[in-house]
Amino acid sequence: MHVNRHCTEYTSTSCALCTEGTFQDGGNGREQCFPCKNCDAGLGLKVKKSCTSTSDALCEPLDGYFCSDSNRGGCMAAQRHTVCSPGQYISQRGTADKDTECLQCTDGTFSDGVSSSCQNHTKGESVGLKQIKPGNDSTDSECGEHGSDRGHVAGIIPGIILVMALMSLIIAIIQRMKIRAFYSSQQPTVLSHEQDAKVDRQQEGRDGGESPSTGKRVSTTEHQVE
Repeated sequence: MHVNRHCTEYTSTSCALCTEGTFQDGGNGREQCFPCKNCDAGLGLKVKKSCTSTSDALCEPLDGYFCSDSNRGGCMAAQRHTVCSPGQYISQRGTADKDTECLQCTDGTFSDGVSSSCQNHTKGESVGLKQIKPGNDSTDSECGEHGSDRGHVAGIIPGIILVMALMSLIIAIIQRMKIRAFYSSQQPTVLSHEQDAKVDRQQEGRDGGESPSTGKRVSTTEHQVE
């Protein structure tokens, strides 16, 4: 309640109830009520105790959060629990009051960051396998059967042979195209030489008095008419 009207020499103090969403938690003579606290989910909070006309609301962290600022039995601010990175393990899971604690894996062990302990690297020799890739603090070692490398090489060789065969075929086609282009460019020149030779022979025939058609010499001396 809050003071609605102070007392006078003739009247006593008059009080009124706080409206919804406000409260007054003590008989301190205040004339107004205080707004109730908002437990904002966007800040990682939820309602622990609802607000009444005589008490403020109390908040607590959402799941996955912990209270970073508490006051009078409620939480004023919250933070999300720390997520452990690959290579770390969860040594202490987070609660509403404490953050998650992460520790680094030691040599020879690994963790994906969500486990509560680190696992030992697999040793291929102990199970009759060969180590292909060593492990680190976030992944296990990779193992395979002995001679698996030969299988990889055997699979690569046919691919290399196929590529070389295709390259040889392409080179042969290119060379053939170049040869055809060369002969195509030389053919008009040969024809031109043959035509020039024919013209020369015809000219020689005219100069020597030979008939172009019969090849016989034609007399250029005319008979004088007596």
